[in-house]
Amino acid sequence: MKSLLKLILFLPILFPSLVFGNDDKDSASWCISFTPQYLFVNCARTDVEKRISDNNWLDLGEQFYFGNNLNWDNTAFGPSSTVVRYHTPINNDILSGAGLVISDKIFFHPMHGGYSGFYFTYGVGYSEENIGFQDNAWEPYNGQNGVIFYKYGVTNGELKIANYTGFMAFGLATDADETIHFNINLGGAYQSAKISSTGLPASDRNYNRNIFDYAYNGLYPLLTFQFAFSF
Repeated sequence: MKSLLKLILFLPILFPSLVFGNDDKDSASWCISFTPQYLFVNCARTDVEKRISDNNWLDLGEQFYFGNNLNWDNTAFGPSSTVVRYHTPINNDILSGAGLVISDKIFFHPMHGGYSGFYFTYGVGYSEENIGFQDNAWEPYNGQNGVIFYKYGVTNGELKIANYTGFMAFGLATDADETIHFNINLGGAYQSAKISSTGLPASDRNYNRNIFDYAYNGLYPLLTFQFAFSF
């Protein structure tokens, strides 16, 4: 996770040397955008785009995860559950993490400075989320003469999620003026989540209930809105 954060912070510095933009003074060469709906899943998402041809833009998206008291599925361990549970959950989960998305945006007929009109976009992404949690659980400890005893108390656990994502979508970029834009994307994506845990079993938390969860696996529809500024 630390190596991913270093990469995210370093790439914007390296980014200008990786691509070659259009030198046309009447056309935009850069664009910065913000995707507000990511805030509903405790994530801040910003994108930096660089124009690499008349109708082609390279997009680097950075995601930062944060939050506490997350809404996880405790109903699976209710009275009617078939899951044997030997401890009581505490709802104070804490989320942290980061992600990186690289995509290509191709305008069909770019207008108004090159960042307006219908487009097709595709890309891949990777993210790491760490979720710290606590439960009241039985913990073993060594007594005298090597005898193992158990005590009931608060135990810390950590859920580690690595997400691999691929997507494609069609979109429309409109402009309030030559520099302020509003984008909408409609398409599909696939996410593969790898889960590990320390302290307590990963099965003590269910973050794979629906397409908005951090450990979701499978296909899902893609609908995003962006506010963008080109220059």
